[in-house]
Amino acid sequence: MINTRIDPLGIAEQARMVWSNVATILGAPGMGVSDLVSATTYVIPGRDMTAVMAERDRALGGHLAASTLVIVPEPAQPPWKMGISVAAAT
Repeated sequence: MINTRIDPLGIAEQARMVWSNVATILGAPGMGVSDLVSATTYVIPGRDMTAVMAERDRALGGHLAASTLVIVPEPAQPPWKMGISVAAAT
């Protein structure tokens, strides 16, 4: 099940939830994180990027995919502290 309740989670918890959601979405058609070819992470200046990257590494479990970090001036929704865009292929 996709979790959308992010407020008032901290950035590490949001990152963990987002990566859990990515795994759930990939699992629906029988895919997994090993099918990811790229991940773009969006963060706001001043946020703990170390926690976000640690959650990415934990979620990928050693799988290597192209990874980009983008600093954005503000989130699309006020409670968001970070975001992820992924591409997967089989």
